[in-house]
Amino acid sequence: MKQYVIREVRKDIFEVVVFENASHPNAVYEVDRNRQNYFACTCPGYRWQRDKTQHKHVLLVKFWIENLDKEPGFLMWFDGEDIEYAQMFTSWGNLLNECAA
Repeated sequence: MKQYVIREVRKDIFEVVVFENASHPNAVYEVDRNRQNYFACTCPGYRWQRDKTQHKHVLLVKFWIENLDKEPGFLMWFDGEDIEYAQMFTSWGNLLNECAA
């Protein structure tokens, strides 16, 4: 099962990190939001998808913004068409400190 972690790199630029049965990421994509609230993803599949609003990385970023208030540390995954999540850590600083210990 693929799992995703999202962080805001800069204003309206988000990083989607993909994990699949591994402790290291399988892929990292960038999702950008423009002033018209339109999202675009650097994933190769985004170019081929007809309805760009239904692209999975875009859906995850929108869910993270609208439902989780851009809080760090949420691990997300799809359960059918639903997005499920669990909070793994509360800040990037705390995670880095735990990894360094």
